[in-house]
Amino acid sequence: MKKRLSRNLFIFCAAFLFGFTCRADSNVFPAADSDSVDAALSWLPADTETVTVSNGPFWMSNFQLSDKEEQERSISVQNLEKGFQGWTLGLFNLESSGLERHLERQKLLFAVQGARHFRSPTSLGSFMFEGCQIAAFANDVSEKGVLFFKDSAKTARRFEEIAGVKVAVFQDRLEEDTWTTFVAFPRANIVVVATNEGFLREVLTRIRGTNGARALPDTLPEWKYVNKKSPFWGLRHFDRSQARVDLTSPFQENESEGIPDKDAIGIVFASNPAESRSSTVTYISNNHKVLSLVTEHLFPAELMGEGAKGLNARYRTVESGVVEGAFDLSETQSYRVSFWC
Repeated sequence: MKKRLSRNLFIFCAAFLFGFTCRADSNVFPAADSDSVDAALSWLPADTETVTVSNGPFWMSNFQLSDKEEQERSISVQNLEKGFQGWTLGLFNLESSGLERHLERQKLLFAVQGARHFRSPTSLGSFMFEGCQIAAFANDVSEKGVLFFKDSAKTARRFEEIAGVKVAVFQDRLEEDTWTTFVAFPRANIVVVATNEGFLREVLTRIRGTNGARALPDTLPEWKYVNKKSPFWGLRHFDRSQARVDLTSPFQENESEGIPDKDAIGIVFASNPAESRSSTVTYISNNHKVLSLVTEHLFPAELMGEGAKGLNARYRTVESGVVEGAFDLSETQSYRVSFWC
């Protein structure tokens, strides 16, 4: 098994997949309000480097493809949607907490992940990160929370009170690394799972009304290329302060697993599987060779293997310093390549 790489659609996040959710009929429930997503973004710490969003409605469930689905050549629209939904909710499916089971079949309006400070795994596995996943439900799930905390008495490492909110703390062994997660129910319809206590403390403080500088402010150039109405989208504004310790950073001088680019600014992702089993990545830089950099490094065939060929990558220059890549995700093999991280 190869070490998972970050040179793919998820170069701007450390999200990982543990399964999938069930698709909701868009004719039954209204789409998530972008203002609500904006509110969730305001809860994230100012130095958050990436944000990824799954707009609803959809249902909480287990996100993992079955063995049969993994063997199929073509991936269905439903399973591709499930994969992206799991992108922002993977922490809910960790075995120790059993959180997903307590929330199964609850309707979600949207899910948001914020992350920063990416670190390499010890060996195999996903990149470590500080961050959290926020699930906004259509209904009150506080009773689910009461039962969750009761059942967690047997599995949680400990319970804490952080920013006035009860929190259950869990640990999971993933490959050779130990992941610590913090689970909180700060509002009747909001559930938060975090990988770092400090990150969670600030999120909970902001949820309770404390103001602060917003993560990824509207003045960033990346927002010009974000469609908040897209079912799945994300952006990363590269953090120069992390260049020496983050191998996914384009500013990394030695063993970068990203696009080596000292002039990089950020990257934007979007996908609407219901319209097309594809995705787009928009890369922004002050480098005058940006097109060749993206073409060579985003999905290098020699590293990604045969699956990269199924992506049918197409690149175009949008304007000076901005390159858009379009990728076909209709084949299961290309889907696997794009979801590596």
